[in-house]
Amino acid sequence: VNFLLAKKYGGEFCLRFEDTNPDLVKEEYYGIMQEDFKWLGVSWDELVFASDHMDLYYRHCEDLLKRNEAYVCGCKSEEIKVQRETGEPCLCRTNDSEKNLVLWRKMLKDMVPGAATVRLKIDLKHKNSTMRDPSIFRINTSSHARHGTKFRVWPNYDFQNSIMDGYFKI
Repeated sequence: VNFLLAKKYGGEFCLRFEDTNPDLVKEEYYGIMQEDFKWLGVSWDELVFASDHMDLYYRHCEDLLKRNEAYVCGCKSEEIKVQRETGEPCLCRTNDSEKNLVLWRKMLKDMVPGAATVRLKIDLKHKNSTMRDPSIFRINTSSHARHGTKFRVWPNYDFQNSIMDGYFKI
C-alpha cells in the first residue's frame, strides 16, 4: 500500500526493516522479503535497516535521560504491571539524571537481561495504562543477524519506529 501511495503521489518509497529485536531477526528473512516484494512488482528508492541506526537511538535516549524525561527502572515486570494498573510511580522514577546516566551506562556494559529497562515518563493517570511510563529500551544479549553481539541494549519497537519516522521525515 505504501509503495502504491508513493507511486501515485510522486513520493519515494523506503523499504525499512524494523529489526531491533534480535530474537525475531533471521538473516534469511531480509532476502526472502526483498524477493517477495520484487515478485509483487514493488521497488524501493532506499533500503534501510533500523538496526544500523543504534547510535541515533542511543543519542535520543541519553538526551531524554539528561532532561529527566526518561529513567532507568530496575523493577520486575510484575511490579510494573501493578504500577501501571494503579497509576502509581515506581521508586526509580525519582532518580536524578546523573543516576540514570550511570545506570544506562551499566545497562550498555554489564547488566543482565531483565535487570533494567529505560522507561519514558508519561502521565501516570493516562486512560490507556500501556502509556503509563512505557519501556523504550531493554537489555537483550541474543546475537543479531546483522550485528552479532555488538549491541546488548535495544530500543523497543514504538521508540525505534518514532525515531526513524522523524529522522527520515516520514
